[in-house]
Amino acid sequence: SHEAKKITKEYWSDNKRVVKTYDKTNDTLTYLEETYYLNGKLYCRGHNPKGLWEWWYENGQKSDEGVMDGGAQIGKWRRWYNTGKMEAERFFNDSEKNGELNGMFYYYYPNGIIKEKGMYTNGKKTGRWIYHDSIGTTMKNAPQ
Repeated sequence: SHEAKKITKEYWSDNKRVVKTYDKTNDTLTYLEETYYLNGKLYCRGHNPKGLWEWWYENGQKSDEGVMDGGAQIGKWRRWYNTGKMEAERFFNDSEKNGELNGMFYYYYPNGIIKEKGMYTNGKKTGRWIYHDSIGTTMKNAPQ
């Protein structure tokens, strides 16, 4: 048995070099995509149609990660500030694959303190949401 040759397609988009690697010649929907900044550092890498996607800031620090399925965000997604501190954790609807937030949502200040947390149900804020100021004090009046 001989190993199938991977096919690579390369092009430029928004001043970034995009490299798509296909495992099979007759399947243009299944590939690994890697996108690079002009300085050669990795900007984004992910698997299509379903798999983990990751993004990085130009300084090399990871900015986002989560699973895409057919172009829709599903499950847990995380975002970081360019310092490496967590910025947000959010959950997307797995079953509908409609990109709607569904589940707990956490948003953090750059110092790591939770700014707001609460629940999303099918893309809408539900239940009790809790808001804190940047030193961690719970705010009585939620920001509009």
